[in-house]
Amino acid sequence: MGEVFLKLLNMSMTAGWLILAVLCVRFLFRKMPRWIYCVAWGMVAVRLVVPFSIESAFSLLPSAEPIRSDAMVEGEFLPFVPSIDSNLSFVEDTVNPILAEAFAYQETDSVAPLQIITGIAGVIWISGMILLLLYAAVSMIRLRLGVREAVRYKENIYLCDWVKSPFILGILRPRIYVSSALREDEADYIIVHEKAHLKRKDHLWKPFGFLLLCIYWFNPLCWIAYILLCKDIELACDEKVIKKMSFRDRKQYSRVLLSCATQRRLVFACPLAFGEVGVKERVRSVLRYKKPAFWISAAAIAACVAAAVCFLTNPSQTCQVRITVPAGSTAAFCYSEEEISPQGKTLTLTNGDGLGDTAVILLPVEVREENAYEPTYMTPGMPVKMDVEKNAWYKIGVNVQNPTTKDKDFYVSVKNVEIRVTSEEAAESGNDIYGAEEAVNADLVSDENAPLKDLAYYLELSVPGLEFRDMSEKEKTVFLSEYDTLLDGYTLMARESTDGKTAYIVGHYNAEVTDSPLYKMQYMYYTSDKRYQILYREENYEAMDRIKEEQGVQAITDEGYVIENSSIIWPIGAEYIFLQPTDVGQEMYSAFSRYLDPARGRRYIEDALSRGIAVNDVKEPYLSIYMISEEYGEITEKIPLTEEAASGILEEELLKLTPGHGFGASLHMNGESHYYSESKVPQSVLNLAAEKCGYRFESPENIAAPIIEACFDCSWLEEPLYLEQKHLSRLEEILKGAKFDGVGNCGYGAKLTLTLENGETITVFKGTDDCGSLVFGSWGGYSLRDEADDEFWELFGLSAEGHERFSLQDEKSESTVEDQKVTTENPGENTGNTPAQTIAVDASEVAGIEVVNGNTGERKILTAEDAYYEYHDLLKLYRQLDFTAESEENTRVGYQYSMKLQDTEGNTLQNVTPYKDGVTVNRIFYQYDNTSNEVAASLRLMEYLEYIFAFE
Repeated sequence: MGEVFLKLLNMSMTAGWLILAVLCVRFLFRKMPRWIYCVAWGMVAVRLVVPFSIESAFSLLPSAEPIRSDAMVEGEFLPFVPSIDSNLSFVEDTVNPILAEAFAYQETDSVAPLQIITGIAGVIWISGMILLLLYAAVSMIRLRLGVREAVRYKENIYLCDWVKSPFILGILRPRIYVSSALREDEADYIIVHEKAHLKRKDHLWKPFGFLLLCIYWFNPLCWIAYILLCKDIELACDEKVIKKMSFRDRKQYSRVLLSCATQRRLVFACPLAFGEVGVKERVRSVLRYKKPAFWISAAAIAACVAAAVCFLTNPSQTCQVRITVPAGSTAAFCYSEEEISPQGKTLTLTNGDGLGDTAVILLPVEVREENAYEPTYMTPGMPVKMDVEKNAWYKIGVNVQNPTTKDKDFYVSVKNVEIRVTSEEAAESGNDIYGAEEAVNADLVSDENAPLKDLAYYLELSVPGLEFRDMSEKEKTVFLSEYDTLLDGYTLMARESTDGKTAYIVGHYNAEVTDSPLYKMQYMYYTSDKRYQILYREENYEAMDRIKEEQGVQAITDEGYVIENSSIIWPIGAEYIFLQPTDVGQEMYSAFSRYLDPARGRRYIEDALSRGIAVNDVKEPYLSIYMISEEYGEITEKIPLTEEAASGILEEELLKLTPGHGFGASLHMNGESHYYSESKVPQSVLNLAAEKCGYRFESPENIAAPIIEACFDCSWLEEPLYLEQKHLSRLEEILKGAKFDGVGNCGYGAKLTLTLENGETITVFKGTDDCGSLVFGSWGGYSLRDEADDEFWELFGLSAEGHERFSLQDEKSESTVEDQKVTTENPGENTGNTPAQTIAVDASEVAGIEVVNGNTGERKILTAEDAYYEYHDLLKLYRQLDFTAESEENTRVGYQYSMKLQDTEGNTLQNVTPYKDGVTVNRIFYQYDNTSNEVAASLRLMEYLEYIFAFE
């Protein structure tokens, strides 16, 4: 068993060089036809299957047999020291002495030590192979049992309720199994794909590849090769299917591919599942498919042929055998410490380094036939051939004397032999056949643009159908001309689509973010004849008012920046920035906000795909889950559904969650949206949220035991803060006093981790803007009063100065939301109502916001699904309004903009019309003091409503 394993180990090592060559070809010719990839992996299979190969002068393999199989000869016949043959002196000089010391044969040994080691390794190898084969067999049996109830649809296509993702099963009589829940238009794409697999015989090649993996499971490169083979098989099949498709069909094909992602549930030996591997890369390849240029295909084929010549053939077994002639030696012949074994019946010898005209002779060491070997004269440049016994062992002797006081080394070149070292002294001295070589350590040059490349990758992934390229320096300069010194210190990457309609720039700040010109900068949008983005060094509402009365926006350049032709977006901290022209073809700012941190973006997409979450647009029906994740922050996750599952959800009874538990979701089907909150939600929606998204339901009531540790952390802290023990009880009182009023768009960038006395852990997300927002669990929105919020920060030693606070509703008010509902459509009309106390609408009851342009009559409906940021920004601004100011009946007739808060049925919960000096809420006008913060809140709301209509 040990000999078999050693033979396979050598074959896998030589095949490993070919695998590396194929990887290089894949990298250099990424746009070559995908079928060439599969042919390249076929060459690897040949190297792994065929136990022999022809020799070639073009071979780049260091050795045809890196670990010498003769190490398995029993000790009674051969007292040897094991070694490796790599033709790389620095490897042999390092490894061979170690082998000599650890495994040197002793005369008292009945078996060579290395034989014992390889025997054990052989047992481990066969055990691993059996386990992999058993795994494949059991998995196949489970699949067979799962589809035993399948019904024949047509030809070799079967329908089965058990099937989640379409696949091919069978080798001699392959069948295509499709989920009975698939729509006909989806099934058409899938069936074409699976039939392409059958035409290409992929149902045979993939199991064969897995069989080779079972045999060579100990080689990591074989695992890489098999994984890439599976991916390349799918890419080649996709390429065959989409060659004649329109872009629209390819886009639909990609959506079907995403919806059928199997999440690694199938055995990786078989079957061929439609969405089994490489979904992200396949979608990108499908959407960006272009017929490869002829020269690319020709170059790729040439590269594969070169790889075959260089790595499918074995190198000529030429090596130099060292002969050391001791100082003062006058012996007729001095012999090599190494022993050679000819691979044929003829041995060719040539003068090596340092050796001139001399006589050469062979000394038999281990032979079956007794033959006398006579000396042969050898001249440099003229090889000498000797008839020898195949596979016998010899030492080489040369007629050289050494009258000096130092030992001298001479070399004889030989071909097609195996070599073994028999002298411990020779083994310790190392194999210096090729002379000393200095190891070259290549410095790994870090790519400073790597984060930007990752960010650009995710941005471009968000707009399927567009292919991007680097922007020219000239266009980039024009693009950035109006930003002046605002972007100093940023490394920028500029990209544009090949159709010329979409462009963007991303940047990364190279120093402390607090030094960035954008740090803490304020901005607004303003539209007159053009779109302007105005950036202020600080909040300056006087400048905002003045700009509306002046013709030239350049008048405020002393107080900030004016951007006309493009817009800039940056998060809190300004580490990354995003710029796009105002006349852009595809808006990408939402993707930038979502995948802001490149590393987090990569983790999220990989994680989302593994959970069956759609990362791009998904075809209806689908379920949207709104939540805050510990790792990814505020996210909306889309879960693809079947028509049957979506219809089942609509028929379910609506449940009401435990008071204080927040929830937000919406079902999208047939062009309609159905919203669910904690007051009404189907059980299956809750199950999907928990299973697919890890949704957690928590509230202050979960603090059921004393807090023994409170850890507060956020991005702008160098290290987490731990609350002093004496303040833990007060923190508990503050958290339990929070009011449940829904999740606002408050930037939940801080995390509070509570450890309770009973061992439980609770995570609370804290709003980092100017409000006291908290989130318990995944979507339990709470808020603290101003005083409690200030105290919260102070408990952790953080200053609350400079934070503006909004006034919460009066908790003692007996008014209800139902009392505030109105039915009239004109929010500016005076109805003669008497002033009454108004309360803020519970945000959890709001499902949509109707925005009205009083100047044009235009109306827009905003929801958390279709306009996530605008929707939550409006709710945030709404919650900053003061409903306790001096009030009177509304006497105002005209208005510029207004908003209606609506429930899931479209009923109006409350009407809000902001003005410069106050706000009208349900026909009651609240007059604000011109110097108060409330005026600023009303102005911000009015300007944001204007912004919504200004930008499509």
